[in-house]
Amino acid sequence: MRGNKIVRFIGLNRGENIYPVQIEDFLRAHNAVKDVAVIGLPDDRVGEIAAAIIELKDEYFSYY
Repeated sequence: MRGNKIVRFIGLNRGENIYPVQIEDFLRAHNAVKDVAVIGLPDDRVGEIAAAIIELKDEYFSYY
C-alpha cells in the first residue's frame, strides 16, 4: 500500500496532495486501530479518492 502513489483530495483539501502513508499514520495513532491501509479508488468527479481499510484491536471490536 505504500509507495510513491499520490492520492489527490481536490475538494476536501483545497487541491493539496496527500500521501497514503500520511493518512495511515494519522489513523494508526488512534487507540482502537490495530492496522490500516489507504488505497485509491476511481472517482468520476475528481479522478481518485482515498479509502481506508481499518483493522480494530480485539478489545475495541464488538460482537453483536
